[in-house]
Amino acid sequence: MVAVAGVTAQLAHGIAAGHGLAGLVPFLQVFFAIWWAWMNFTWFASSYDTDDVPYRLLTMVQMAGVLILAAGVPATAAHWQPWSRRSRPAAFCWSPSRS
Repeated sequence: MVAVAGVTAQLAHGIAAGHGLAGLVPFLQVFFAIWWAWMNFTWFASSYDTDDVPYRLLTMVQMAGVLILAAGVPATAAHWQPWSRRSRPAAFCWSPSRS
């Protein structure tokens, strides 16, 4: 929720500044990354219904990654370039959360 609120706030600031169309592509890309990670995790959690210690530990690791992703959303959305230094924290945290 924090990451979605962050990326939406960035889009709102872009619209208020008159750059709504330019901010739409970064918004959709970051929002898709957040949504895809959430969808894969909830699908796995509801399909396999595991509740053992390794699953819980990996869930905590994933939550830490999502917090880092949320912290990187403002810089990623404001200065979106796919391989820029500012986009790397979000991309780095998105990759493991897809599994």
